[in-house]
Amino acid sequence: GGGSCHGGNGGGGGSCNGGNGSGLSAHSAGAAPHGSASDALSCANAELRASRIHKLLLIVDSNAHQFLDNNDTEQTALHNQTALFERGSKITHSCRPNLEYNLKRTATTGAQEHIAIRPIEAGDELTDSYITDYWTTPTLERRAQLLYTKDFVCGCERCCAPDDCRGVRCLSCSGLAFPPEPEGEIFFCVKCGPIPPKRAAELARLEVELAARLGEMQRLVEGPGGIHAVSPSSISALAREAAAKLSPVHYLVPRVFNFAADTFASHASALDNIPPSLRARAAQAAHFGLTADTSRVLAATMTVNAIQCIECISAGCGGGAACDVTPPHPVVHECAQRAFWAGKDLLSLRPTERDQGVARLLARYFPAMAVLYGEQDPDLVAVRIALMGAKGPAVNQSRLSCEAAAATAESGGVTLSPSPTPRAQLPSQPVSVGPDSTCDHCGGCPATIAGQVAPRLQVCSACKCARYCSQTCQRAAWKQHKRQCGE
Repeated sequence: GGGSCHGGNGGGGGSCNGGNGSGLSAHSAGAAPHGSASDALSCANAELRASRIHKLLLIVDSNAHQFLDNNDTEQTALHNQTALFERGSKITHSCRPNLEYNLKRTATTGAQEHIAIRPIEAGDELTDSYITDYWTTPTLERRAQLLYTKDFVCGCERCCAPDDCRGVRCLSCSGLAFPPEPEGEIFFCVKCGPIPPKRAAELARLEVELAARLGEMQRLVEGPGGIHAVSPSSISALAREAAAKLSPVHYLVPRVFNFAADTFASHASALDNIPPSLRARAAQAAHFGLTADTSRVLAATMTVNAIQCIECISAGCGGGAACDVTPPHPVVHECAQRAFWAGKDLLSLRPTERDQGVARLLARYFPAMAVLYGEQDPDLVAVRIALMGAKGPAVNQSRLSCEAAAATAESGGVTLSPSPTPRAQLPSQPVSVGPDSTCDHCGGCPATIAGQVAPRLQVCSACKCARYCSQTCQRAAWKQHKRQCGE
C-alpha cells in the first residue's frame, strides 16, 4: 500500500491524482528493509519524485494551453490535447488582455502564436485571458470562475476598478452608475455620487431576479423541450426589461441577445434537418412560427445587438444596441467569433435577404476574424464575399423586440428612430412594432377589454423600450417614463 500525492489511499501504490491506483507511491514496494541507509535514500528519492510529479501536474492543470494539430478540429482539441510552452504558458491573465492566443492558425506548425489585439506600449506587460465571455460576465463571476479553474483571485486592473459590466442608469443625470465593489449593492455615479440606498437595493434585487429568469430559460432550452421550450416573446420581454430597468449596457442585456441569437440559429439548424416537404408545418408547430431563413436573419440581428452593447461596455458608453455614435466605437476583438457565426448565418441567405446594416457592422470585424482564422480561411473568404454583396434593406438594429425583428424579416418592417429624442420633449408618435400582450401603462387596452381584436402595440420612438396601446396611454405614462426615456 501507499499514500497518494493528494492524500488518498492506494491499493497497490498511491495515485498522483488521489484515490486508488497503481501509480507512484510514497513508499516503493521494492524498497530495502526499514532502518537501512539504502531504505532512507530510496524513500527520499521516491518522495522527491512524487513531489515533483505533483508540482508538474499542478503546472499543467493551471498553465497548459489547448492544442491543435493538423489532424484535429478545434472541437476535438478542446478535449484531447494540451501543451505547455516555455514562454507563452507564463503569460499573465487579464480581463482586458492585449494578446489573443489562437488554436487554428498554429495547426500546421505546432507552434504557439499570440497576436496583439490592443495597442501595446514598450514596457507593458503582455496579457491574455484564461476565460471567455468576459465582457458579459461581472467581476464577481469572473473571479469565481478563475478561482475554481486556476486557483487564484484575479487582481487585474479591470477587476480592481468599478464593475463595468453592471452599469445602471442614474436617474438624476442619465449617466451610468457602477458598483465600486464586486459584491456590493452600492452604485456610484461619477457626477452625482452614490445612488440613494433604496434605489440601489432595488437595482441589486432586479439584477438577481432578471439573472434568475435568464438562467431558467437557459435550463429549459437544455431540457427535454429543447429550443422550443422558450418563446421569442419571453426572450424579448426579458431584454426590454433589463434595458429599461437597469441600463442598455448592463451585462444581462447582451447576454439575453446572445441567448436569443443561439436559440434562433438552433431553430434554423433544426429545420434544415427536416425534409423540405415538412418544414413549413414544423415551423408553424413550434413557438417560433418562422422559416429557417428568417431565423437566421434574427440570429444575425440579435448578434449585432449584442456586439453593439459590448462595444459600448468596453468604451464606457451607455447607448447599447441603440448607440449610433460617429465614428463607431472601436472593434472589441472578443466579439469576432460571434461576428463570424452571424456572417455564416447570412451566408445561407440570398443577397436581397442580407440586411445591409448587419453586413456593415460585421464587415468591421473582418480584421479580427482574420486574426482568429487566418485571412485565407475558406469560410472567412466566403463570408466576406457574401457580406460585400448584401443587398437587403438596411433596417436600424436598435430594436429590443424579437417579434419586431421577425416582422421586419418577414415583410420589410419599419425603421425605428435612429437616435433618442431630447428628454425635455415628448417623443413623437410611437412606432408600431407588432402585437404584444400588455401595454406598459394600462396593462391592456379598451379593445382587448371589450373582446375585440387588439391593436398593434407601439414602442416609444425615443428609448425603444416602453410599449403602449395608444397615444393616450403614452401621454399618461410620460411623467414617470421620462426619467428613463432616452436610454
